[in-house]
Amino acid sequence: MPAKYPCTVCKKSCKDSQQCLQCDNCNRWQHRTCNTGISEDYYHQLSQMDDFPWNCSNCSPNTSDSTLPSQGPDAESTRLQASTAANSNYNVGNTDISMDEVQSQQDDFNISLPFAVADQPVEESINHPLEIPEDEEVCYEVLPGASRRGGELLADTLGYTYVIRTTGKHKTTYICSQRNSKGCSAKVGFRDTVYIREGSDHTHAPDMAFAARAKLGRIIRKAARKDIFRHAGPIVDEALNHVPPGVQLPSVDNLKRAVHRARAGLRPSHPTAKDFELDMRHIPVDFLQRDIMHEGERFLIFATKKQLELLINAKVWFTDGTFKCSKEPFIQLYSIHCFVRSGDIMKQNPLCFILMTRRKKEDYKAVFHAIAALTPGRQVEEITADFEAAVWSAVCCVLKVPVKGCWFHWSQAIYRHIVDAGLRAAYKKPGEIQDYVRYMMALPHLPYEHIAGAFQQLKDRCPADERLVGLTHYIEKSWITHKRRKPESWSTFRRFLRTNNDCEGWHNHLNSELPHDHPNMYILIPFLHQEAEKVERTVQLVCQQVVQRQRTQEAKSKQAALEKLWDKYASGQYSTFGYLKKCSKKRDHAEEAS
Repeated sequence: MPAKYPCTVCKKSCKDSQQCLQCDNCNRWQHRTCNTGISEDYYHQLSQMDDFPWNCSNCSPNTSDSTLPSQGPDAESTRLQASTAANSNYNVGNTDISMDEVQSQQDDFNISLPFAVADQPVEESINHPLEIPEDEEVCYEVLPGASRRGGELLADTLGYTYVIRTTGKHKTTYICSQRNSKGCSAKVGFRDTVYIREGSDHTHAPDMAFAARAKLGRIIRKAARKDIFRHAGPIVDEALNHVPPGVQLPSVDNLKRAVHRARAGLRPSHPTAKDFELDMRHIPVDFLQRDIMHEGERFLIFATKKQLELLINAKVWFTDGTFKCSKEPFIQLYSIHCFVRSGDIMKQNPLCFILMTRRKKEDYKAVFHAIAALTPGRQVEEITADFEAAVWSAVCCVLKVPVKGCWFHWSQAIYRHIVDAGLRAAYKKPGEIQDYVRYMMALPHLPYEHIAGAFQQLKDRCPADERLVGLTHYIEKSWITHKRRKPESWSTFRRFLRTNNDCEGWHNHLNSELPHDHPNMYILIPFLHQEAEKVERTVQLVCQQVVQRQRTQEAKSKQAALEKLWDKYASGQYSTFGYLKKCSKKRDHAEEAS
């Protein structure tokens, strides 16, 4: 069929490869799929007929009115495409039709009842352009620093803007800001406090929102240059509060790019070498306490005066490191935290920040020597840390106080070995292996004097499984007989603060506040100073009994149940094995982390 025959419904060409019908009344063509109500199977049956009556949608809007034969033709009428009829394998009355084709015809159905298409409600546009009455007097406003180059703009109430062309002794001439892009030669003269239109009329339409956008740009540039380390998002959010409603604005991403352009070159670059020179103009006053070079490595220690006072008076220090907010040449931010307490109210606070380019024993020793010099008369009696060997050695050598291992990190270390030994699946299933592993993981709940004996009893009862034998050997070598990681360093019996998870929680908070991972050092330092300034306010709130450490009801219930077990074991109501069995039923940190 020639391509020049359009469908009466969709107006597209009726092609030879498509299934189409010709109207008896107007002789125009229509696609079968365009509201004919004819199924594909029925179309193939009709293709075997010589003729049949049929009217298109225009001649018979309700397709149910088209007279189609149910058994055979009544008179010469509608034609189908020749190619379809010639290639069809259907034959009415032919017994060679397959059973699948017969079943398809039986399953097919068509509902021909008329139906109404409901009108869809569409919200009216809320974009109402600003309107100025034609007879209103034109007013002008000078916008300092509103041009793209930071120059002065003159805006009128008609929606046109101008830039300075010439400045004389008695007169200033402004020309249209669209002179280059639109070829507009309109001018405004300013003489004796009066603005007068000069030259020809504007050759382009006004932009009523231009002045508002220009003000927005000025506010953004000013805020960006005032605080060159502040994230672009909050600057844009605050600037948008000064824009009246109904103004069409650039996208937020474009506004953020404007922030970055405004302070390009004002912010110092991140150092690439370890022997860089600090730009003290961009470090808060009295915040940097020590700048250490040791064996070619660099360590920067930050703290406020108030933080150091609290650090001196604290009896327990909690330490931890994070790698996400440091950038080469620095590899970690190490921090020291302590609890501030008033009666029963307590809250942990970060009290010292250390940027480090290396993490060996000698590096930590250099850092702790500097911290010791900053905290004369300190009262620290104990330090809780993860099981990093370099930290433990440095603390013992320099600060000479006992180090307590974090229970969370202890159970993580054991659980990692369980996974590496191929015991994870067996550990998850109730049975002998699960019970034995849980007894081992409950050892920290014992008094440290009982741990070695209880371990030996469990070792003698080890099930005959090589993987469990390997796990038992690992615990004995790494946690029972180890020179530094002895049971007294990781026993949690009668210890209410058993982890340094508050440190990790603060690190997660810091990383979420930073604009991106591994930021410029000169972006990180102001964030640390903001956190340091919060410490004094937190101390005041704790003293007023207003704020305290956040603990879930589940954590409080676990702690209360554990205290009851401690009391019963101390009073002899439970045997060691019975106590371990009770403790092993409690959900362990490692299981929760998995």
